[in-house]
Amino acid sequence: GSGDDPAPLVEAARHWEKAGVPVSAARALLRAASAMERLSLAREAARLYRRALVLPNGIRSPIERGKALYALAYLRQRHGEPRGALAALRLLDRTIGSDAKARSIRLAAVRLAAWVRFLRGKSGEAEATLARLLGETGILDGKDEAAVLCDLGWFSLSRGSVVDARSHLNRALSVLKGSGSPVLRARALNRLGAAAFYESEWREAASFYSRAVRLFERSESSEAVGALANLALVHLWTGSLRSARASLEKARAHASRGADAVEEARIVEDLARVLFRLGEVEEASTALEEARSTYVDFRHDAGVVRVLLTNGQMARERGRLDRSLDLLMRGLALARAGAKPYALFDAYNLLALTHLAREETDAAGEAVREAADALGERLTGRYEAILERTIARLAAARGGYDEAEKRLERATRLFFKRGERLMAAETLLLEAQVRLDRPGMPTPQALLDRAAGLAKETECPWLECRLALLQGRCAEKRQDPGAAAALYRDATQIARRLDARLDLAESLARLGAASAKRGERRRAQSCIEEATALYDLMRVVSPPEALAEARLVLQAPEEEVGESFRVLCRISEIINSFRDTDAILEHVLDQAIDHLRAERGLILLYTPDGQLAPSAARGLDGEDLKDASRFSRTLFARAEESEEPLVADNALADPRFDGAESVAAFNILSVACTPLRSRGKPIGLIYVDNCRTPNLFSKGDLTFLRALANLAGVALENARLLEDLRRENVLFKEEADRRARESEMIAESPVARKTVDLLRKSARSDVTILLLGETGAGKGLAAHFIHRESPRRDQPFLRMNCAAIAPSLVEDELFGHEPGSFTDARERKAGIFERAHLGTLLLDEIGDMPLSAQGKLLRVLQEGEYERLGGTETLRTNVRIIAATNRALSDLAASGGFRYDLYYRLNVVTIEIPPLRARREDIPALARYFLDRHARRNRKDVRSISGAAESLLRSYDWPGNVRELDHVIERAVIFSDGRRIEAAHLTEEVRSAFPGEGLFSQERETDTRHLPRELRSVESELLRDALARSGWNRSKAARLLGIHESTVRKKIRLLHLDRFRPTQAS
Repeated sequence: GSGDDPAPLVEAARHWEKAGVPVSAARALLRAASAMERLSLAREAARLYRRALVLPNGIRSPIERGKALYALAYLRQRHGEPRGALAALRLLDRTIGSDAKARSIRLAAVRLAAWVRFLRGKSGEAEATLARLLGETGILDGKDEAAVLCDLGWFSLSRGSVVDARSHLNRALSVLKGSGSPVLRARALNRLGAAAFYESEWREAASFYSRAVRLFERSESSEAVGALANLALVHLWTGSLRSARASLEKARAHASRGADAVEEARIVEDLARVLFRLGEVEEASTALEEARSTYVDFRHDAGVVRVLLTNGQMARERGRLDRSLDLLMRGLALARAGAKPYALFDAYNLLALTHLAREETDAAGEAVREAADALGERLTGRYEAILERTIARLAAARGGYDEAEKRLERATRLFFKRGERLMAAETLLLEAQVRLDRPGMPTPQALLDRAAGLAKETECPWLECRLALLQGRCAEKRQDPGAAAALYRDATQIARRLDARLDLAESLARLGAASAKRGERRRAQSCIEEATALYDLMRVVSPPEALAEARLVLQAPEEEVGESFRVLCRISEIINSFRDTDAILEHVLDQAIDHLRAERGLILLYTPDGQLAPSAARGLDGEDLKDASRFSRTLFARAEESEEPLVADNALADPRFDGAESVAAFNILSVACTPLRSRGKPIGLIYVDNCRTPNLFSKGDLTFLRALANLAGVALENARLLEDLRRENVLFKEEADRRARESEMIAESPVARKTVDLLRKSARSDVTILLLGETGAGKGLAAHFIHRESPRRDQPFLRMNCAAIAPSLVEDELFGHEPGSFTDARERKAGIFERAHLGTLLLDEIGDMPLSAQGKLLRVLQEGEYERLGGTETLRTNVRIIAATNRALSDLAASGGFRYDLYYRLNVVTIEIPPLRARREDIPALARYFLDRHARRNRKDVRSISGAAESLLRSYDWPGNVRELDHVIERAVIFSDGRRIEAAHLTEEVRSAFPGEGLFSQERETDTRHLPRELRSVESELLRDALARSGWNRSKAARLLGIHESTVRKKIRLLHLDRFRPTQAS
């Protein structure tokens, strides 16, 4: 097989081992392990190295054995098995010799042992080990000495001794001067960059990192990924966002060519943060989801915590405060479980900021205290400045402006001292906001000017939005409403682009107030309505006083209801009853022409490519329609700029219509047009004209036309949403049908058919069902089947895995809670019994439910009643319970781990789901089902399973049951290069399931006729291929196959292969 595909190598090793050639088997296993490492399959690689090492007489060379032991130790350390790593290194020490060839392996082993001890927290032992190594004369050459010094430099830096770290690393560079080891030089430079980073020497750090990157890239080393990520972090903290993005995209490109999957996910995660700061919100969300998926797949909890917290922060800055709170609470729960102090600090600090945005000062204060306690004495430097800024916000929210200003000034000094321009700019804007909120204070123009300079350097749209908003407030204080309105418009445009509800709502409110003071009533009213809708949407945020001021300015005596108003009411009722876009457009255009006494009319809408095209017309066709469309686009551009309807009293004399042939041909006099808008964005325009009467359209007519356009925009948006809903409903039904088909239980064996029959009969009643079976046997699928066959099929089906939830949270998940029932319980939460009302609830892994929750569950089963945590109201529920477990509940009850009364209450109808080995007749059908699904999901044209592979699948015992079969088929689909899954594509465990003594057995003559037909086919094919390659020389064919010549002769006779021998003539 090729060096990148380990499957053929593992298969070859198995054949060599059966053939009694352990040296070749071990060599194939070592090659396969190396290939697994290149595919980032570290656990599988470690298993193959171990298998090669335990193979008797497999690795005879002490050097090769030492290399394999070192690789095994390295892989074990990577996967959190330090004891296993040290055990492998001790065995290496006893195995390898003391000659010159063994020296480099022994040295690498000593370094790895030091790293293992360092990562276990025994940094003193690690440094002492390497220091002794340096003290031994004649042991190390220049490169080895430099490598040890690089390690010592990192150990010193990790315990905070920057001076020692710089000394070791500079000494390493001195040793390497003139040597041909660019990777070691790059490593020393990279760690010198970390030392400079630790001391906030950003320019020096960037210089070291850049030099390291160049050397790593020149050597094609994977360590370039880490150096680029470090360089990006320097750019991010110093405010060079675009440089940070470029470095991270370059790091991602390197990582995709062979870095560890978790390391690549970390790069993607950092890239998401930079993209968000650059205003590319959707791209940032997509990148974060990609990182989260990888972290979940690799069970990297620290990464999942970071993604949850980042998503929570992004949701807060975009004004999704409920979602922010939910994400941060989930991240906090995981951070608590991991007991990581810095993750806890980030979670509590971000939680405090969200509570402040929600105007919950008490909860924010509690979160601030928790953040400070999380770090304790380690609350210094950057983290101290971050917390100072949060406490300042809390003080300002409580009216303590003096304290807020002092803390913000201190935080600003700390950020400037560290050279973090982005954080410094944000803090300057906060300080300016506090001064503007404080009555009687002068405008903080100096602070805003400093922040403006930083915002320009960083190119961060979030800073630009806040800056424009605060500068607008300064302009208002200077009694310059025109400048204020212009700045608020800028802030509004940026906030719309960022989809930042908080900033958009405040900008609109202040723009509405400024416009009202300037007499721009229409603009003011529009801004006030949109701002009010946003604040209503966010609920927990109070609008600024400017919104109430704008409403007061706009208050005026009610005018008498006129004809135009009645027409608009009638039109509104009619068009909102339409569900078809064309009908809406035609009715709107007819009403506009009738009410305005126009003769012709036209509605143009934007096409997907951004062009205006006619969608409805009256009195226009052919060339006249093209001509009207052309000059109406010019009018529309002008109307868009002024945000007002445009009118021409005499089009013949109006220069805007120069070149419009139909104006002269039809003697067009009066013209009016106005933009059509939906959600504040232009979607088209309405145009009407009259060829007989000049000065036809009055001011009231233009107001009517604009109101009509607004109504049409809302009706069109509603029609579009309804069409989207219909389309989604169709897709949803298709998906539901597909899932229903997938939930069909494949049952071709008698035992499976009997089980399905029991499930179907049990489904017809509401009796509690207990499903027993091994892990992966399909208990969840059986529960779905029961629900789908039951009278409750149209009600919810919910599932709760009792083993996957912390014991302290089980009752909260089951029954929900009331506000104030425990710390951070701010809102009422519905439990799973409440959400599953009238439906079916699967309690998976019921044997792992804590005893404290079992008694309350028993009450629900017996009486159908429960209370939320912290509540007094008794709630009733009507839920069908299905429990599932792979444990013997009777034994568990006998040992005190499960309540007997609950066990008897659950054990009404017990159905055992048979393991896969008990229904082998189902394996081919299941395998084909999984093949179709994974081939479609992975976009591969794999259509069938070979007979030999199917025979192996039927022969294997499947300890992981259906789930293991699913994974084996998925892996086979991924590794398959053709249209069929072959035996070589299956896992080693499955391939070892050949019945009997195996192929080409030398110990005894196998009667080939008793082997399955598929295995005879495989055996015949291998033997024919070897004979063809050897020119039908039996001795050579035997050597190719690794068997005895007599076995070849017997197999030729038993398999009747003589008929395939080429004739002399041919």
